[in-house]
Amino acid sequence: MSSMKSFFIAILLVICLHVISSLAIPLSDHQISDPWILSNVAGNPMHLGQTVVLQIRSPSITTVNINLLQRVPFFNQTLVTDIKLCVGYNEVKVTIPESGLKSSPQTYFAIFEKGVRVDYSATFEIGHPGFGITFLQPVAGAVLKVGDILIPRWKVDGSFVPEGANPSTFKVERCLFEPAKLPTPQRSKNFQNGVDFDFTKGSLEYQIPLNTIPDTLYKFGCLVINRATNPWEFHVYSAGTFLIIS
Repeated sequence: MSSMKSFFIAILLVICLHVISSLAIPLSDHQISDPWILSNVAGNPMHLGQTVVLQIRSPSITTVNINLLQRVPFFNQTLVTDIKLCVGYNEVKVTIPESGLKSSPQTYFAIFEKGVRVDYSATFEIGHPGFGITFLQPVAGAVLKVGDILIPRWKVDGSFVPEGANPSTFKVERCLFEPAKLPTPQRSKNFQNGVDFDFTKGSLEYQIPLNTIPDTLYKFGCLVINRATNPWEFHVYSAGTFLIIS
């Protein structure tokens, strides 16, 4: 009886190991050129002083800085410096500053390697701004092939106009498909609102060109312009970073 029990336990262990290995295939088998933030922070409200564990995949042993930034109002602060990343999956703890930040839906983490921004997270909220745009798709860590149909999806959090601002001066100008690391020769695509897509529908479809360079990290985001200020005020919202393969 005990030998039969041991046999079934061995079978279950083999099945479990097979399942775990299969689940790892989508990410572990694909090459990347730069560190990649896999944490899905889009739409996750955070607060001052909060500690966040970032999941980062790195193609090599490297040393990076991780910053926290806001686009409007502008904010940029290094959270950790000279963090050593190992090849593969890493977890890095960062703490959001307890002061200096304004309530904003355009907050994001960024990885800097040798002074160059190589990847950045989806935008998320600090505090309760009461406005903004959240990207539901693509999520951080997604893998798409050249020729696939990319379907970004988003929702408006009440409005994309800050409370008390004049709505007539705010306009969703465009969406953008581009590499996470700039400048780069890889393909990018602008989508003009009202011409290439209708922002109010909450999604669009785009076939990834066959000549897109594979094993490259990409972003999708949208730009809202406030023309009441001089110079104009640019509000940018981003989805999580995804990988394009051949």
